[in-house]
Amino acid sequence: MSSQKFLKLFASLALAANMIGCGDPDQAGMNHDHDHGHDHTHDHGHSHGHHHEPPHGGVGVVLGAEEFHLELVMDSAAGQLSIYVLDGHMEEFIRIPDSSITLDIETDSGVKSVAFHAEASTRTGETVGNTSWFVARDEMFKDLKNFHATLPNLTIRNKTYTQVKFNFPEGNE
Repeated sequence: MSSQKFLKLFASLALAANMIGCGDPDQAGMNHDHDHGHDHTHDHGHSHGHHHEPPHGGVGVVLGAEEFHLELVMDSAAGQLSIYVLDGHMEEFIRIPDSSITLDIETDSGVKSVAFHAEASTRTGETVGNTSWFVARDEMFKDLKNFHATLPNLTIRNKTYTQVKFNFPEGNE
């Protein structure tokens, strides 16, 4: 086989593997089966001005100048809202040492501080104190479709984000 044919075959196989690898096995966000083999940030010092797709089909929330993202995934039937901590491109899950993340959620009945507790996963090896996955269970999530929220304070890799405001389900991008 000529080297030109080999390169074309290789490029075709690489493209096919990439397309297969980009599927979303977890539209509902309940299967926390994700790869943590490559854990890094993308602090380029500039803004991209483009949209990243949340891996669980949830709502993206930008932190800073796209240094990191949060993905919020609602499971109304279970009365559960999950938060995933992700890198700047929403490709890699970022483990943090926090045992909880708090959101101030504004509804028609007022503002409620909701604690999202760290979740362990045997699939990924994540533990409380070393996870990217946080969950809040509350009856209000069974009927809540739209709300404003504020992330009062979150530190990821020595970078602190305060008073991050967003809307659900629009996000803040």
